Amino acid sequence: MRTILRNLTRVSGVQGCVLVDRDGIVILSDLEADASDERVGAMAAAIVATVEDSLSKINRGPLVHLQMDADEGKILVEDAGKGLLVVLTEKDVNIGLIRLEMKAAADKLKQQQRARAAVDIA
Repeated sequence: MRTILRNLTRVSGVQGCVLVDRDGIVILSDLEADASDERVGAMAAAIVATVEDSLSKINRGPLVHLQMDADEGKILVEDAGKGLLVVLTEKDVNIGLIRLEMKAAADKLKQQQRARAAVDIA
C-alpha cells in the first residue's frame, strides 16, 4: 500500500495523499509535513458521508469520485473499497492525469483488499 501512495505523490502537482477508513481514521499517509493527515482524513470522511447521504436521497447511486477546488489547490477523494483515497494538489494541475492515476491507485488498493480477504477466508 505504501508504494501505491508513494507513486501517486510522484505525479506532477500532487502534494500528498492519505488513505483513510470511512470514519476518517488514517490507514496510511504520504502528506507533506505542513498537512495534518488526521485533519485531512476526518474532513474527507465527514464530507463523503454527507455527500453519500445526499446521493442516496436523490437516487444517484454510490459516490465514485469527489473533487473540491479551493483558491490554494484541490482536494480529490476516490472510493478505495473499505477506505477513501484523498489527494491534495496544487492549484494548477493536469486534473485528468491525476484522476487517471487516482483511479489506478484505488483499483490496486481494492485488489489488495480482495487478496487479503481471500487469505483470511482460507
